[in-house]
Amino acid sequence: MSGMKYNKDTCAVEISVRALCELSAKSGDIGAPVRSLDGFEALRNGAEVHRRLQSEAGGYYSPEVTLSATVLFEGIYYTVSGRADGIIRKEGGGLCVDEIK
Repeated sequence: MSGMKYNKDTCAVEISVRALCELSAKSGDIGAPVRSLDGFEALRNGAEVHRRLQSEAGGYYSPEVTLSATVLFEGIYYTVSGRADGIIRKEGGGLCVDEIK
């Protein structure tokens, strides 16, 4: 399967969030291409709004954060990794993952 591999150094199966979602859905494609010019316009506008929100978020916001976690499940280590659009640090120490779609 594309997006999943075994890392001998860490003895863990590594998979991206995207590949995990595709595997769990077992049909469809979360990365299906946009097929109309209106869709491309919407993507461009969405990306512009996304960049503006990130630039205006202030000091409590970290944009484009790589995330990774390793868990043990039924005797096998799995490392799942991906990227969040941003992390918002809350007062009191909490975190919020910002995923703009």
